[in-house]
Amino acid sequence: AVLLPGDLSDEAFCGELAKKAYQELGGLDTLALVAGKQQAVDDISDLAAEQIYQTFEVNVFSLYWLVKAALPYLPEGASIITTTSVEGYNPSPML
Repeated sequence: AVLLPGDLSDEAFCGELAKKAYQELGGLDTLALVAGKQQAVDDISDLAAEQIYQTFEVNVFSLYWLVKAALPYLPEGASIITTTSVEGYNPSPML
């Protein structure tokens, strides 16, 4: 395992993450995308646009950025795995 902390909402970091992981691990054969951001508010009027942007940057955009950056390092037959939140099929009343 290699620890490479950073901000997945930053496209440049996602590119560096793929490159550093490849270099530090001596190759890539699986890309697992499991990070997520979620923040509840009591009233939708309290949900700031900036929070929506940040959520999409981490939960959606980073998936594309990481796959795009990792593809040159993934050999034929490699795997890309992504997950979703339980909120997608069994949402809590608050969300």
